[in-house]
Amino acid sequence: MKREKNNSITNQNSIGEKKIYSKSDRAITLIALIVTIIVLLILAGVTINSVVGKDGVIKKSKIAVNVYKNESDEEEKSIENLENVIDENVNETQEKYLKSGEYASNTDMYYDGTSLAVIPAGFTVSGMASENKISSGLVIYKGDLSKANWQTGKDASKNDIKRTYNQYVWIPSTEEEYKRTEWSVEQDHDSRASKDETELASVTPSDFDNGNGITKDTLNEIVNQISNEKNSVKKYGGFYIGRYEVGEGNVITQYKEPSASLKWSAAYTNAKNIDVGSASVSYLSSSYARDTALNFIQNNSEFKTYASTRDNGSNRADINENWQDKNVTYTDANGVSQTKAEGTQTRLPTGVTTAKCNIYDMGGNVAEFTTELNPTEGDSDATVVLHGGSYEGTDVWQTSPAGSRWDAGSGSVTDSRGFRATLFIQ
Repeated sequence: MKREKNNSITNQNSIGEKKIYSKSDRAITLIALIVTIIVLLILAGVTINSVVGKDGVIKKSKIAVNVYKNESDEEEKSIENLENVIDENVNETQEKYLKSGEYASNTDMYYDGTSLAVIPAGFTVSGMASENKISSGLVIYKGDLSKANWQTGKDASKNDIKRTYNQYVWIPSTEEEYKRTEWSVEQDHDSRASKDETELASVTPSDFDNGNGITKDTLNEIVNQISNEKNSVKKYGGFYIGRYEVGEGNVITQYKEPSASLKWSAAYTNAKNIDVGSASVSYLSSSYARDTALNFIQNNSEFKTYASTRDNGSNRADINENWQDKNVTYTDANGVSQTKAEGTQTRLPTGVTTAKCNIYDMGGNVAEFTTELNPTEGDSDATVVLHGGSYEGTDVWQTSPAGSRWDAGSGSVTDSRGFRATLFIQ
């Protein structure tokens, strides 16, 4: 019998069985392959179009780059415009205030680029770079020095500025910062050399003190002075303290012999007559003013322990002030370097030792009277409270640092005791 030809292809599977594919099966497989290729081509086209097409990733990336660049340019322009506005405002602000070297015909403001200070009418802001920064001790001079040569330190008539015009240093202070601070206080029998001036209204001075110019009226005046000082500090944000100890002739200038050999009552009266005007008033320094100034020095200079020690707190070096047991180096009025040897009792002129925030000799040279009094019944040798040490003597109080308090009698007169004035804006 004749066998028919089988139009099929046999294939061996993995287990030895044969599988037969027909022509129709092969056609279906080919069609599937073609469809797959077409789908892949479509997907590829979609992908390519999404990358390089009109709205593709590359196109959008280019747009984003341009947008960022434009925004960056705009931001840079905005920053530049802001800087210009700030510069204009700063310049405009500075134009409103006095500049260093300018004279205040009326009470005005001075701006040093960081802080503000009030300049009383009749004073000139220092034009020296070392004296016109508030944080390091802003100095003002009494009188019109707008034509001075600040590089040479001479006025229009060639007079030395520091030796000719009264000088004060601005002490910025808030109402809370204007306060007394006790560092060391002498305890003498039943008397302690410290008393808040605001408590003096309730005190009755002894006959001895009355005879030496410390009267009931004087005590009431001091209470009012402290009230006026506090009000001024609250309103104006600070006060002025004399740059030097008051010198002979009742002046606050350099290279003067300190005004000493006087009773407390004379110092009190003289201080009130140094600078009298409608814009400001001078006083004998109060304990509030002195202690606030000492804290300012400690907070704004290298002399961090100035009130409590006679050495620089940062490196224990000598602070170069005039105590009997210390060497002092200085330049005299003729420009010659001098040394006052340790163990010698020599009073020095004002303003020759090392300044602290442009303030001189709050520690040594002459011990200073203030308005701090402690009238004690039966002890007339302890009414006056002295501050700081002096060039004379070797006891613990005469060689004490700037923040010390010790007492003396209201009639006591020596050439190692003087005073310092303050200036408050009215």
